Amino acid sequence: MDRGTFDALMRQTLKDQAEKVSMPEARKQQIYEAVAECRKVPACQTQPDGQAGACCRKEEHSMKKSGKWKVLPVAAALCILGTMAVMAAGKIVGYSSSHDVNQPDFATYADMARADEAAGFAVKVPEKFDNGFSFDRGFLIEEKAHDENGEIVDTFPVVSVFYKKGGESLTLDIKQVRPEWSETTTGNPRSIQYGDKTLVYSEDHYRFVPPDYQITEEEQKAVEAGELYVSYGSSQVEDSIVCFLQWTEGDVQYILLGDGSTGLGMDGMVEAGKQIIDSPEL
Repeated sequence: MDRGTFDALMRQTLKDQAEKVSMPEARKQQIYEAVAECRKVPACQTQPDGQAGACCRKEEHSMKKSGKWKVLPVAAALCILGTMAVMAAGKIVGYSSSHDVNQPDFATYADMARADEAAGFAVKVPEKFDNGFSFDRGFLIEEKAHDENGEIVDTFPVVSVFYKKGGESLTLDIKQVRPEWSETTTGNPRSIQYGDKTLVYSEDHYRFVPPDYQITEEEQKAVEAGELYVSYGSSQVEDSIVCFLQWTEGDVQYILLGDGSTGLGMDGMVEAGKQIIDSPEL
């Protein structure tokens, strides 16, 4: 899984969890304590074999507004335990971003007309898909690139669009290609040619676990093999298969993200991707 895919997953998970979870104060405090421990871990710890070890990825939704915490559950932070290739640039080792899911920059599809001017690059964003998913909201997110010391070394814009069909959701992330990003190597990537575009489909297995969960030896082996990603912060153990479809158009990267509950699978995701490709620029 590459860094762009990682960030797309984080935003989707944060949004879904923030919308559906309500928790008592005691549970909130438990999450805060787990987050405090999580933040002690550097953005990425480089191992001798050139791989990145335990990574703590934060989405700064825990900003205070009017003296109140806005997003509290898994949205506070997600610690991913997995092996990911260190970025080719050698300096950038992690990313973080911030946005309030309740305050979209593009509240209606008509608002998307200014997305390209706001982002600084042209984007393709269909209003709806033939599979029944339709525009829900959109965001212009400032992504921050961090070095091994956690310092911000660069920032860049990401257009993130959420689609809904009943209780299911899809996310489309659009950003300019970063030189440090690597090709997808996990999740059994499969390439599909569509005209002059190469679409890459992959699936990753995520396990969301409570803050005090002790990872098993079998799980650790799967983590090290890149077959499992463990995220701390849920109230119980939950498994999810996350589907990704990504491609580039010129210097712009598109990532379409959905979980297994959408029922789309590879064929459905690819058809949605083709519809994006065939859409006119905004």
